[in-house]
Amino acid sequence: MAILRELASIVKNDIQAGLKGVGNYSFSIEQIERELELARAALLKRSSLQNILKPSEFSQDINCIPLACEDLSECCEGVDTGKKGLQFKIPRPAEIFGQNSISYVGQVDRTKRYMVYTDYSFLAEAYRVSPNGKPRPFVFINLGRVDEDDMVTGYIFNVPRLKLVRVTGVFENPYLAYGPEGIEDARMNMRLPIPEWAAEEIVRSLVNKYVQYYKAFNQPPLPNTQTSQGTA
Repeated sequence: MAILRELASIVKNDIQAGLKGVGNYSFSIEQIERELELARAALLKRSSLQNILKPSEFSQDINCIPLACEDLSECCEGVDTGKKGLQFKIPRPAEIFGQNSISYVGQVDRTKRYMVYTDYSFLAEAYRVSPNGKPRPFVFINLGRVDEDDMVTGYIFNVPRLKLVRVTGVFENPYLAYGPEGIEDARMNMRLPIPEWAAEEIVRSLVNKYVQYYKAFNQPPLPNTQTSQGTA
């Protein structure tokens, strides 16, 4: 895995090498970074349809996510339905893998993994018990509500006194792993969660796209060899 800015620099340098002798072109490193992000999303979609990708190849591990006991209504302040859970926020999971986008929710030391639900079948879990007769811990992640920062809300049940949680999964915007306030720092320092072969494919396709476009754009106009037909 490579840092986004490093990948963008590789793409930019390869484009400039491919356009040697071509004078009229312009693009920014930020533009290339955005193209890389879009290319990753397109690769995920295309490859998942062909069933050649494993979610684990694109997974991120987000540790020490803080928990807060909140009402399940996710409504305005002051509403108390009496139904509460330990709430946490994570980036929106990648839709193409469905529930398989989230591979782990549990204790930060990985000693305990909880069952994850992304639909309302979690309601039936409230009536199940573990072999020791105690209610089983489980998680509900509400994919139906995405906030303005592209984050979704999860709830952990039947785990008292838990303060932090670890989540592993594939996310639509991997740089939100640092939280909305840290996204720019993530672009500069965090490694893009893609395998080497995918990074090479994306770099190659972007370089070809830009080189072909600007070479075609800078082609001199063809001479007009047609002669006008005069009238007698």
